[in-house]
This record gives sequence, C-alpha cells and structure tokens, in this order.
Amino acid sequence: MTKLTPESKHVLMPVRVILKRQLSQNKWVKYNWSVSDVLPGSGNNDSSIIPLLDESQNQEYDLFKVETEIDLHRAEAEAYLENLGSTDPSIYVVLSPDAPDDKPSKYGIFLDSVCLSPYRIQDYEDIGEDIIEKFKLDGPIAYFLEEFVEKHFKYEKFIKRKRDKKDKTELVEKRKGDSRIRQKSDVFRAPRKKN
Repeated sequence: MTKLTPESKHVLMPVRVILKRQLSQNKWVKYNWSVSDVLPGSGNNDSSIIPLLDESQNQEYDLFKVETEIDLHRAEAEAYLENLGSTDPSIYVVLSPDAPDDKPSKYGIFLDSVCLSPYRIQDYEDIGEDIIEKFKLDGPIAYFLEEFVEKHFKYEKFIKRKRDKKDKTELVEKRKGDSRIRQKSDVFRAPRKKN
C-alpha cells in the first residue's frame, strides 16, 4: 500500500476477499456464502470469483478468492472514524445474487463491493436483497484506515445560530396591513351592507 498524504483525496486500496461456500440446509437456497478473510490485495482488480480448492473433491466447504478495491474518499472520513470508534470495527463485504433478468453467473452470486463506511452500508441494508457480511477490521487495513482518517478528518465545532433580538412582527403597525398600500382604516373590518 502506498503512503498517504493530505493531498490524497481519493484512494483505491486493493484487497483480496476469501469467500467460503457451504451447502445450505434451506430447501430454497442451495449454498450459504460467507467471508472467511479480507487481506491486502495484489492490485489485480479482476472481481471474478476464482476457486482456491478443487471443487470436484468431497469436502465440507469450498474456498474462493476475489480481487477488488476499497474506495476511500476524504468526504467519508467521518464515517470511517465512526467505524473505527465503534465497539465492532468492521469491513463490510456486499455479495449480490444474480438478477433474474441477467445472464446467470457461474456461481449465482458476485461481489458487489467492499466498504469501510457504515453509512453507505445502510443503503444496502434498506434494500435487503444483498448478503452483507461483516468481517473484523484489523491488521494492515485498519492501520491504513486510521492513517487516512487522521490526515483527512477535520472536526467541525458546532456553532449555534443566533437570532436577531428585535421582534419583526412588532414593527408593523397594528391592523393596517401592508404599509406600501395606502389604507384609510382597518383592513380586517367587517364589510358594510349595501342598501
């Protein structure tokens, strides 16, 4: 990973996601997918799911790898700080099933994104169609994120807005309406009857 400078507004951090696939006990879902590990990547942003073990062997689970990038931007530094300061700092991995109208993929699922912002993940949770896996944020990725937040997060002190002390409604002459229109009497008077 490259050293960040305060001028680095946008960083693409390469990561490798190790996925674990197991047979499901649910009759509607064939496989359960989970995240086994998230490591610094090679920089090859292929994003295709590649098996690590021979799938033909009868084993309890299958392992796969995906090369991708985590998109860090200084505008989201507050969200990263929130993640680091939480009781469970996490890397969020979003897996999406194939869309019904798209050409089916080999494994029926693809890696949508890897994210460090809990605010952005809320959008995925609201939709509810994706699998969102939380993985513990530690090691080189956590150190990289801490350095990024330290250089880009600027605390803004809350300044309460002060109001003008004069009551603007008291400056208007009572019951005369708009001062730009000449009026002889009270604008709110009851109309007279015509004889």
